[in-house]
Amino acid sequence: DGTRKLLFRTTDDKMIESVLIPMDGYFTQCVSTQVGCRFGCAFCLTAQMGLARHLGAHEIVDQVYLARNVELNGWPIRNYVYMGMGEPLDNFDEVVRSCSILIDPKGLDISGRRITVSTVGVAPKIPALGHSVPVNLALSLNGTTDEQRATIMPVNRAYPLNELKKALADFPLPPRRRITIEYVMLGGFNDSTEDAERLAKLLVGLPVKVNLLPWNPFDSAQFERPDEDRVRSFQKSMLNAGFATSIRISKGLDIGAACGQLDGTPDAA
Repeated sequence: DGTRKLLFRTTDDKMIESVLIPMDGYFTQCVSTQVGCRFGCAFCLTAQMGLARHLGAHEIVDQVYLARNVELNGWPIRNYVYMGMGEPLDNFDEVVRSCSILIDPKGLDISGRRITVSTVGVAPKIPALGHSVPVNLALSLNGTTDEQRATIMPVNRAYPLNELKKALADFPLPPRRRITIEYVMLGGFNDSTEDAERLAKLLVGLPVKVNLLPWNPFDSAQFERPDEDRVRSFQKSMLNAGFATSIRISKGLDIGAACGQLDGTPDAA
């Protein structure tokens, strides 16, 4: 589908990945912030690596600079999402520094509106991010009760849904901008009509839009990709509840470059 996966070797011989995702006439770059990840989300291949180390701001920014050397048939790289390997808010200072460099007119002079930082829900750092740099926020939610979410995302034991919701409410948003709620749909686990109803109730009062992500499989996982009709039905429920809700089309599945499939190996790169 035109997705390009870039494999980088750091100066201390670690491997990280970044992905260039074709959109409509441009590319979005998915950037990594750590070598591995320590948060253990059950649906994510990167989590199985554990955490080797944080990336420095220069290593995050280097991914953006080096990607500009890739021939993309004349299409520009327009948007940047911190959704690659690692949990960005676990590497808070270096992530903020890297965003500042990308935004600075003496750096790459990228508008903060074109940069999105994603988190699995490190609640105390969410408002701090917005007060530090004028970027977009995405939250990987994926569960509608504390028990359900903690089953697949251990971070929920430290920062349950009520604490997370307060952090989202405290995130400073410029006018006409919204927080993106990323919801990975796992077949038979969190894709029911009841889940959609609970999700809508949970998000009431928050300035959000919802992005549904049918789970991207990898060999060692125990989940199933949801049926397409189930995904459409979930979207309809959220739309009827008044939430702008889109379905992300998985790109890069054939080269292990889709969301949740990065593990820093050269296979299919």
